[in-house]
Amino acid sequence: MQADYRCAEAERRWSRAQAGVLAQSLRDGQPCPVCGSLDHPAPADCMDGAPTEEQLNHLRAARDDSREAMNACALTCQERRTALRKDTEQAEASMMSLFGNPISEQEIRNREREEREAQSGLKQQKTQAEADA
Repeated sequence: MQADYRCAEAERRWSRAQAGVLAQSLRDGQPCPVCGSLDHPAPADCMDGAPTEEQLNHLRAARDDSREAMNACALTCQERRTALRKDTEQAEASMMSLFGNPISEQEIRNREREEREAQSGLKQQKTQAEADA
């Protein structure tokens, strides 16, 4: 998912930038807040382009929204598959009671095609939801 990648990349940049933020407060003879050393021979530089914590939180929220949309699409897909299977079973039972013979191979292929088309439509909705996030 793009939102996952964007969020993970921003988190990596933010984490790397924290060393520079901490280094700004270092003073000779005072302990480092990370390691406790009194000497600071090579403090980290501030990193340009690192996201702020607010930006990082916004990206996390977008990632979470994208995941929720994807899960909703997956649930809808599963519900439609279940409904299609149920309808197919009912149709087959009706045909058997009316005609006493099994469903034709052509009808099976048609229903399988309809299920694939429904799944494809849901995948497109999912892709669009991810792109919108």
